[in-house]
Amino acid sequence: DAELAAARPLPDNGYKVTLMRNLAVAVLTELAEETAR
Repeated sequence: DAELAAARPLPDNGYKVTLMRNLAVAVLTELAEETAR
């Protein structure tokens, strides 16, 4: 959230902020699970 706090999407691209947040969480979760193995 801190990295995306300053994001100012264009009018038709507001969904991309949420998309990026979800992608970052998914990747970090996957990496954390691999590390825990």
